Amino acid sequence: IRPAPGQVLPMVPAHYGEPRMPEGRLQLVFALQGDTQLSAPPGSWEVIVSRGFEYELVTQTVTVVAGQTVTVNASLDHSVDTTGMQCADFHIHTWRSNDSGDNSILKLAQAVGDGLELPVRSDHEYVADFTEEIAALGVQAFAAGFGSIELTSMEVWGHMGVFPLVPDRSAVNAGAPKWQRHPTSDDLDIEFETLSPPVVFDAVRARPEQPVIIINHPRGGANYFDYVGFNPANGLVESEADWDTKFTLVEVLNDAAWQDKRQGDIADWFGLLKAGRKVFAVGNSDSHDLAGSPVGYPRNCIRLGTDDPRAVTKEQVRDQLAAGRSMVSGGVYVTARIGTAQSGDTVTGAGNPMNVDVVVRAATWIDVDTIEVVVDGTTVDTIPIMPGDADPNDATIRWTGSIPVQAAATGGFVVIAAYGDKTLEPVHRGRKPFGMTNPIFVAP
Repeated sequence: IRPAPGQVLPMVPAHYGEPRMPEGRLQLVFALQGDTQLSAPPGSWEVIVSRGFEYELVTQTVTVVAGQTVTVNASLDHSVDTTGMQCADFHIHTWRSNDSGDNSILKLAQAVGDGLELPVRSDHEYVADFTEEIAALGVQAFAAGFGSIELTSMEVWGHMGVFPLVPDRSAVNAGAPKWQRHPTSDDLDIEFETLSPPVVFDAVRARPEQPVIIINHPRGGANYFDYVGFNPANGLVESEADWDTKFTLVEVLNDAAWQDKRQGDIADWFGLLKAGRKVFAVGNSDSHDLAGSPVGYPRNCIRLGTDDPRAVTKEQVRDQLAAGRSMVSGGVYVTARIGTAQSGDTVTGAGNPMNVDVVVRAATWIDVDTIEVVVDGTTVDTIPIMPGDADPNDATIRWTGSIPVQAAATGGFVVIAAYGDKTLEPVHRGRKPFGMTNPIFVAP
């Protein structure tokens, strides 16, 4: 609920013990059973009902009179076709993280209410999942809970997501991977040592779950690309001893849009691709505080062949993600094909003209007005999306067509992004709409 034009929010102290509301909101609730009752002062209020990016909104202005009840009946249209895909956020913090106080039940409720099928808990230095919370809320048909962790290295060489992991309640921090050697009660003579990233990563990969490493927010402060001195212009690093040559996933978008990071983390990713690394993009919320950073913006929509979270395994999610069979969505869904090849696949014919078939989808309340075509890391075309480009039989298909591209004769890649100017109001304040594919590789 937010104020209708002319209505103002009541002035109350900032902290009365209840969870903070997002700015400009009177009430925010996740009605997982399909109904809820909210209170509001007398006046004119706008009620917004949403179910995430794949659904249309219901918006109704109501006049509240003291002592009376107003009913809003909302039927939500699942308008965007994402058949066979499920979306994941691999970077969600709860009270288990020292810098987040979010209740894990409430965090899960927001994820499910916003249409996120695969909410992955990633607390600092503690292996956890949302399995118990899913059962407590009775939402097994809407979400699957797989475990992970965010390794922090005490801010030495960066933060890394490790997925999947199975919590071991009998172990320290439920089985958190070790990135240091230090004296123990059994051996006081062990010298203190912070292990190098490749040593830690190899030990992590050798676990029974065979997890993958996600390089989280790789730039800024003590984060991995800065730590090793990565140069996207040539794909080289200053500290080769600390450079891992096996990771295949980088969080290029951390509570951010394509438009924000095109010249930053995305350019770093393109540098890896141009250097011959098959590394795929991940976009996550890194949500620490529900009032300030919503779960599921952005999210990774993975080709899993089913829409039922109960039908997928952690191994299937891991393998499809690691193979690049996903797109990153901040409200816009972009698919691209060269022939039958999709993101993560390889086609031959480098150096020759070819066409990439593109479909851009978004619910009608989401703005999308531009397609950006990237070949071998360079933007080769921007295409405006006009209102008349929408499919007359399906208004959520905002653009469809064939775009000519030509990768370098030695081999290259194609990435397609689409985005808009207006934010994702009234659902996610200040967040920009976008969608992007992972690369299709073009070999000689």
